Amino acid sequence: MERQYVSVKTILNIVDPHGEPTCREWWHAGRKVRDYLPHTVELMRETELAVSVNGNLLTPFEQLAYVVQPNDFILFKVIPLGGGGGGKNPLAAIAALGFMMIGQYYAPYITAGLFTTNTTALGATIAGITYPTTTAIIAGGITMVGGYAVNAVLGGGRPDMPSIGVGKTGWEESPTYGWNAETNPTQNGRVLPVVYGEPKNIKPFLASRYIRTDGDKQYLNLLYLLGEGEQLEPQDLKINDQPLSNFSEVTWDWRPGTVDQAPIPAFNDSIFETAVGSKISFDSPIVITCEGGNLDALGVGLCARSGMAKFTTELTTTSVTVRLEYRLVGETEWTLWGDEVISGAQRSQLNRYFRKSGLPSGQYEIQVSFAEEPESSDTINNEMYLEYYHEIVSDDFRLPFTAQLSIEAMATDQLSGNRFVVSCTPRRLELDVYDEDLAAWTKTSAKNAGWIVYDQIRHPRYGVGWPHTRIRYQDFKRAADWNDTLGQECNIYFDSEMASGNAFEEIGLFGRFTVVQYGTQVGCNVDMPVELPEQSLVSTVSNIVRGSFGIEYLPVQDKADAIEITYFPDGVRKVAMFLGPHYGQITGRVPNVKKYTLRACGTYEAAESFARLMLNCNRWLTRTLTKKMRVEAIGCKVGDVIQSFHDKMKWGQGGRIASATLSGALINRDITFEPGRSYKIIVKHTHIMNIETRSEQIDEGVIVNPAAEEAVTTREISLVDPWDHQPMPSAVCDVYDVEQGKMLARVFSITRDTKWTRTIRALEYNAVVWAGGTPTTIPAAPVDLDPVRGLRARVHPAHEDGLYKTRVTLSWRGHATQWQVFQRRVGVTAWTRIGTTHDPSFPVSNLEVGFIYDFAVSADYTPGGGQAIQVDYTLGDISGVYEMVTEIIDGVEQPATEYIGETESNFYEVT
Repeated sequence: MERQYVSVKTILNIVDPHGEPTCREWWHAGRKVRDYLPHTVELMRETELAVSVNGNLLTPFEQLAYVVQPNDFILFKVIPLGGGGGGKNPLAAIAALGFMMIGQYYAPYITAGLFTTNTTALGATIAGITYPTTTAIIAGGITMVGGYAVNAVLGGGRPDMPSIGVGKTGWEESPTYGWNAETNPTQNGRVLPVVYGEPKNIKPFLASRYIRTDGDKQYLNLLYLLGEGEQLEPQDLKINDQPLSNFSEVTWDWRPGTVDQAPIPAFNDSIFETAVGSKISFDSPIVITCEGGNLDALGVGLCARSGMAKFTTELTTTSVTVRLEYRLVGETEWTLWGDEVISGAQRSQLNRYFRKSGLPSGQYEIQVSFAEEPESSDTINNEMYLEYYHEIVSDDFRLPFTAQLSIEAMATDQLSGNRFVVSCTPRRLELDVYDEDLAAWTKTSAKNAGWIVYDQIRHPRYGVGWPHTRIRYQDFKRAADWNDTLGQECNIYFDSEMASGNAFEEIGLFGRFTVVQYGTQVGCNVDMPVELPEQSLVSTVSNIVRGSFGIEYLPVQDKADAIEITYFPDGVRKVAMFLGPHYGQITGRVPNVKKYTLRACGTYEAAESFARLMLNCNRWLTRTLTKKMRVEAIGCKVGDVIQSFHDKMKWGQGGRIASATLSGALINRDITFEPGRSYKIIVKHTHIMNIETRSEQIDEGVIVNPAAEEAVTTREISLVDPWDHQPMPSAVCDVYDVEQGKMLARVFSITRDTKWTRTIRALEYNAVVWAGGTPTTIPAAPVDLDPVRGLRARVHPAHEDGLYKTRVTLSWRGHATQWQVFQRRVGVTAWTRIGTTHDPSFPVSNLEVGFIYDFAVSADYTPGGGQAIQVDYTLGDISGVYEMVTEIIDGVEQPATEYIGETESNFYEVT
């Protein structure tokens, strides 16, 4: 016989909400709960050890008496003394010791605090190359509403976080990913970009430019800031989308962004150039007031636009003398810079540049004129212009931690006009990560989404600046390993100001994880297959708040029929549409197209993989589970995969107990058992009341499977252990396959209801979907299932339109994807179909008072294919639940009948 397991999880540190990983132990017959406690527990003062099995909190007596069953999930959890009933909270004492911790009952469940603070910038600001302190923490988390859980689990759907810039998320302002990314940005005050991987065709920030004149040659010098260092290298340099190798007289230099890097020679001074374009004269000097207040050098560029020459039988030389003067602002006397003689004998443009260095630091004025009246005739061309001037601060600007690129290009026919766009591929391949396993800093890939977000949280200059001790290394390692398994690379260029949470969300969406806060630590939830659920919860009336269990289905009309992906191969925006299998096949509505922008995605294959995942999620992950539980019985956190059981999900083979022994029973209908499966029976006792719930006692038992090699059909069952309470004849029972009653789900929220209760919400989990595959079939349902069972009609008052009205609501159980609902008045032969529903309930409206109605529910379009019930909808009738009365005849359950006159009819009871 195949060995069976028990799952065990321990949370023994009251200030650590995560606990030890869930482990699997061999099941041994007869062992008690405490036999599975992995080691001795030393309790703090004012604490106690809570023990739960399958989410059911055990009393001290039950802890000693309960015999562990195969596949049980046991949780050992240290809690404040008194548990939910009160008592002192040891966390007050712990906080007094100086620990800044979130309380034990709140830490795993909140997504607040760190998730609501803004960042001043993801990166430094380029206003004078200053580096303001980053003040933001994380703005991430997972939120959901109703059945719209699929997309949110992947990282989207978070409420909008404020950003400092104009754009809603910061991306709207991006020169790289915005719609107007055509030129190199030049606005002061932009953030210093942060580079990860090798984003293609980036147009870096133009920090400085000036013209250097060498005789008649003019050279344009440009300085670009590639991004935050320390090891950046520009690749694939282009001018106007043409490789640099296509141009002559173009040179370039770069610095990687180290702290002690040498200045780029062409930009060891700070030069601010201003265009003038004024014609120089003798009697009307040109006066310029510089803006800079700490200048120690000046420069002017002069130009004879139409050349300079005397035109006789041949070109001869002519000359002019230009007087350059300067003075400090506030002084009255001009100081002679120089009388510069400019000569030429050419028709082409003539350029000259003059620089004055060694000036006392201050703000200056410049005056330009002719020193003497130039010659003037129709045969002389000697007009001269002041084209521009330079304000210069002489200093070796190293710009630490800033990767730079400089280009010097001579003005030629190849490079002329106003359009001069430089692009490149900045490359950053490694990040520093503290490896907790090695207790040392190591290098990791800068193309991996998991390590990128780790770096953004940790880095003190451009990130959040949290110490590595508060970052859950194993979480991000798991995310990084999963991205390596998927084979996807992340290449992105953060060049706009945004809240850090928006940055995390952008990377996490593509990398399939979400950043979350756990108390004072930060980790992430990875959307990937898991080998073992973090907790197994059997939901019965004994361990959940009554009426709080529910399953919501994603409405068909809200499912995505297609996914539209915007991605950026080679830095160019592209859009791809991926159609689902039912695109355009749903009548009555326009196909629903869900749109995503993946700025970190650079390949069609990665875009397609993401789109297929989303389509599979929309198709296969349709159920959202909700349950309210006591805090002591919760051993999972947001992002964990849990295993849940509940009678609402058990597509079992129901019936009634015909007779029972101490360890078995005879059921009034045939039950089919398949080999290799595990079965249980659940019984609703009619003669025992549960003291806590004030309703009928419900018990379960493990059935000995009689099927060895082939299916067996029988009415007799035997139990592994005796009944807790021997059932009475006619007790309702349900035999179900354990696997069919199981639902795996990923927790996306745990919210606080009261001081001691929490509501868990989780999305259906399918390992094949999260692994990137497509399930081939829906799991087969057990044979011989009724599409409709237990049809009931509830007559109740409802307040509508300011009036109290009597309403009828139908409810049932059964196995079907949708049901048809019919009604008719008693005495009328024909049925009328009144609606279709995907849920096992239906509100009936527009009934005329004073008549008796038949209602039928069927999985097909024939009323006889399901069950029917009769409701007396007359004035003065009492409210309640109508149920068909049944009786056991020869061991078989049949509807009870009575004769009214000569007509035999079913009859019903109202409870």
